[in-house]
Formats: sequence, structure tokens, C-alpha cells
Amino acid sequence: QSEIEDLQKNGFSAVEAERVARLYGSEAVDLFSEGPSLDTEVTYAVVHEGASTLEDFWARRSGRARFDADGGMPILESAASTMAGLLDWSSERTRNEIAACRSIRDADMKPIQTRGN
Repeated sequence: QSEIEDLQKNGFSAVEAERVARLYGSEAVDLFSEGPSLDTEVTYAVVHEGASTLEDFWARRSGRARFDADGGMPILESAASTMAGLLDWSSERTRNEIAACRSIRDADMKPIQTRGN
């Protein structure tokens, strides 16, 4: 049985199971044995992969910036909150991390938005 099938049994959609299996390989099933968890994913990125900015998690470690249909915008605040707890960020730093990611997303979307006009 594949990791993707096992992850789906743990509550992941087919698309999310594939994303997680590609990112975490054979560790995916053990890492997410309790089901989908943004906190688990963020904690793993910080503790095991050295993610130190929200952009690093959002764009590089999780791939959500490029591969989520909505660019991963809905998870930014929750991910930033988890990172803030792990990395002892101030509320100002947390807000700045979120704003930086939103700014990147806005810049990425600008060419698409202007084409429609």
C-alpha cells in the first residue's frame, strides 16, 4: 500500500495526500498518523528542517504558495502563530511575516489580474 493511500485513510484528501507524501516521503504516514495537521507540518519544518521565516515554510517547505489553489493564503495566520510560539516571535514580527507573504502573493498575482483588464 502506498503512502498516499495510508494518508487518505488518515483523513487527507487525494490532493493533500499526494502533496504530503511528496514532501515527507516514507515519514509522512508516521508524521501525520493523527490526520491532517498544520501545526504538525509547521513544527516539523521549524524543528527538523530549520525553517525560520513564514515565507520559508509557506513557499519552500510546504509548497503551499505555489501548489494550493488559493496560494495557501488561508493558512498564513495559523502557521505564523505556531511559528511565533516555536521561535519566540513578537506580535509585530508575526504581523510582518504574514504581511511579507501576502505581499509576495500579491506580486505573483499582479500579472494575472492585469491580463483580465
